[in-house]
Amino acid sequence: MIKNLLSSDAVILNLKAKTKKEALNEIATHLEKNKFVSSAKDFEAGLIAREKQFSTGIGESIAIPHAQNKSVLKNVVLIARSKDGIDWESVDGKKVNYIFSIALNDKDAALQVDTLQELSSALMNEETKVKLEKAKTAKDLLDALTVKKATKPVAAKGAKKVVAVTACPTGIAHTYMAAEKLQSAAQALGYDYKIETQGRKTDSALSQKEIDDADVIILAIDKGIDGMGRFNGKRVIKVGTKAAIKDSKELISEYEAGKGETVK
Repeated sequence: MIKNLLSSDAVILNLKAKTKKEALNEIATHLEKNKFVSSAKDFEAGLIAREKQFSTGIGESIAIPHAQNKSVLKNVVLIARSKDGIDWESVDGKKVNYIFSIALNDKDAALQVDTLQELSSALMNEETKVKLEKAKTAKDLLDALTVKKATKPVAAKGAKKVVAVTACPTGIAHTYMAAEKLQSAAQALGYDYKIETQGRKTDSALSQKEIDDADVIILAIDKGIDGMGRFNGKRVIKVGTKAAIKDSKELISEYEAGKGETVK
């Protein structure tokens, strides 16, 4: 789906902006100039409103500012690169060099969730990261997002299993970024895994048996979640999504070291 939202007319190879505010303005202006939005002012206002809820700086030099409103004439994912980097109040404190700005009309609420989920997955792919770092042209940046989605590797027989739930206030970006980070960490450590995401809809819901049989339980949540009773009596590591995005490996290690709290 992402490839259908990419366009050579929605690439800013060398962003001039020095601040987040300037970047959002430059992005909105570019989209209006290329007829993706009818009003740069209205779209920029949507981006600013989203940033006030939660910074879209997801770490690893990446930001995903997004807005879904009536000003969008044609759905698109704009890619912008900043050579010097921009302070975006990212979860890891690093400046942002790559910006993926999602512009969607307001006719299909589910589209934003699906787009963010797929984009989050692509940006966690090591092949994508390498392509972004090597990109020299606008085409290179577009090609960086066309990697094939990795299939879940088969864990070794008898491998320990991580289960987790991720959820953020807006139900979108950080929910899926935290899930991708936890999956990557589990894979790197040789664990099997299943991650439930409670965005605007719930995906990969955990059964009571899966929770009961888990070796590691992590709740990366910024709000109350549905089905919390499933974890009663269980020791869990409970943190915000930012902590999972920043260092999921550390969270798994902390659980294995006996840390956490018992849900009552």
